[in-house]
Amino acid sequence: MKLVLVVAASLLSPHLSGGVAPHMRMPCVAPPIPACLLVGDRKRSRAEIRACKGAIEREVAALFAWRACTNALVEQHVQQANDAIDRFRCQVAHRRDCKAAAPNLQGSPQ
Repeated sequence: MKLVLVVAASLLSPHLSGGVAPHMRMPCVAPPIPACLLVGDRKRSRAEIRACKGAIEREVAALFAWRACTNALVEQHVQQANDAIDRFRCQVAHRRDCKAAAPNLQGSPQ
């Protein structure tokens, strides 16, 4: 469980940094690591342990939801790009049966 959260945190930070192009920012929000995992190696009460286990379970569920969200967005963007490439190739081939104009890659019509 600990490895999953540490790896996920290292993978998530670039997406939240704002250092990516505006059209690549994802509206899916990565869940934060539960604070109880960041407190160090002090002794915890049974209540704290139970609460932290619950927070970990919610974190794992939220990570799966975040991954599903980002996967859906990636698939949408790939499909839009493929459609635009297909239309471009059709136009370059001077075919008259090409699809309508390509939407932009932000997901809204041009």
